[in-house]
This record gives sequence, C-alpha cells and structure tokens, in this order.
Amino acid sequence: SNSLGLNRFGSLEIHKLLADQLWEMSVSQAENTTSSEEQEEAEEEAGAEDYSSVGLQSEAVTHYSLAEDVEAILAKLATLPGPTDEETAQNHPCPPCARESLLTRSILLLLSVENIRDAYKLLTSYLETIESRDIEELKKSYMSKTDGKSPSPPVFLSM
Repeated sequence: SNSLGLNRFGSLEIHKLLADQLWEMSVSQAENTTSSEEQEEAEEEAGAEDYSSVGLQSEAVTHYSLAEDVEAILAKLATLPGPTDEETAQNHPCPPCARESLLTRSILLLLSVENIRDAYKLLTSYLETIESRDIEELKKSYMSKTDGKSPSPPVFLSM
C-alpha cells in the first residue's frame, strides 16, 4: 500500500544490516561446528530455525538482495570455494556447490522482486570476476547429455 512508503520490501539499510549479521553468524557457526549427534538433535526440534552455516548464508544473500547490494553479494561469493568435481558430476548425491546455490538464490530473488538491473549486474560481474571455468565450455556442457556433468547454474541463469 502507498501508506507504507516508497520501499516495497522494507528499508534497504535494515536489510543490509541484517544480512551482515547473518553472514557473520554463518562464519561463527562454521568455526564452532558441533558433533553430528548434537546437530541432529537440534534439527529434530519442532519448529527449529535453520541456524546452520548454509541456512544463515542463504538468509544473508536473501537480505543482501532485498537491500539491492550486489557488491556485497559478489564479495561474499568470492570468499567461497568453487564447485568440486563431485558437485559438478551428473546426478551427484552430494549437496550442490554453496557458491553457485547462493548465486542462484540471489538472482532468482532479484528477478522475483522485478529488479532485473541488479540481477543482470550480479550475473555479469560474477562471470567476469569470480567464475574461473571457461564459459564456452560450460555452455557446451549444459547442452550435452553425454558428458557426465550436471547443468551449470551460471549458464542456466544467463538464459
């Protein structure tokens, strides 16, 4: 409604502040990992929030996206490792690469709130500065059904 102000999804500064805090919590969480048994107990709690490192990073990039802070997203993605051979294998049983998952989440969120400018800026900057694999090779692999590799999220996002 117009009575809520000009910012459709809330204050950009508040989203940025929350995103910074969530990312710092994810770093602390990664440093203070608990035993798998303690982690399973915490996950079984009814209505428990996802305070895992991955969950906190996902929430952080959500709020960076709502804050329209493409530079912060790029800076955070640059700190994460790229995909491993296991993560790029077709039908891989492991979770996807965190960096590519967070990129996908950010771009899809930006598109869902009709911020095409920042989605385009994020993807092109990611491909220019962070992605180390050859984009032409990724495009060929994306279309190939026989190379044994899973589709690449950066190529999917550029379509």
